[in-house]
Amino acid sequence: MDVKRYGDLQLIPLGHDYLVIACDSSGSIGNKESDQIKLAPNIAGYYAAFVPIVECMAVRGEIISVVDTLSVEMDPTGMKIIEGIQQAVIESGALIQQITGSTEDNMKTSMTGIGITVIGKVAQSLIIDKHSSAQKNVYLLGKAKVGQEFLEDEILNKKGEVLSLRFMRDLVKKSWVEQMLPVGSKGIIHEITVLQERYDCKICVENQDIDVHKSAGPATCLLITVAQKDIEKIKQLEEKIPVTYIGRFKE
Repeated sequence: MDVKRYGDLQLIPLGHDYLVIACDSSGSIGNKESDQIKLAPNIAGYYAAFVPIVECMAVRGEIISVVDTLSVEMDPTGMKIIEGIQQAVIESGALIQQITGSTEDNMKTSMTGIGITVIGKVAQSLIIDKHSSAQKNVYLLGKAKVGQEFLEDEILNKKGEVLSLRFMRDLVKKSWVEQMLPVGSKGIIHEITVLQERYDCKICVENQDIDVHKSAGPATCLLITVAQKDIEKIKQLEEKIPVTYIGRFKE
């Protein structure tokens, strides 16, 4: 079986489609005694699910199943975490019936641990090994935020400067947006290298004012590629989320 890696995703051939496998984990974020970042369990669950859901959506995948593996007891912590996961699933356009999972009810836990696996499918025709880089520009949607900054800015004060699932539902419908690549803990620079591999071409980073090494935490921003002829359409997005020009592919 020709299983392939596509960024952080695993793609498994299934007829004319690929199964899309995305996963993420969250540790020591919650309201238990030993958690390092104190956060309501439902919010911890929401953002644990947010990352792999966004990764699946970014390749225009259709979600089939969301699997939660929780290293906490079901009642009360697990139930609250699952509430957050359900919220994320609904916002993505999937159904809560597509959620399954397990909790730890044999051992007492003092720290929150969450694992999420998202299984989706996408037509093989939408996954192109090498794109044409001619006249393509790279933009960043949203701002890189992590830890306390993310907690204060977005969870407490709701500035709205980061990705949302409702925004992603709209973005994936825009055919003029070619590649979409969520940015996480490895920063913009890592995702730039992924884009360079997909296009087999170097990206000239022309914006020197942005920190390309900063962690974007739970996928708070997203790189996209847009053809030169379509850059005026970027204005449609600026009304909903911060948009930053990153650079272009070298000819």
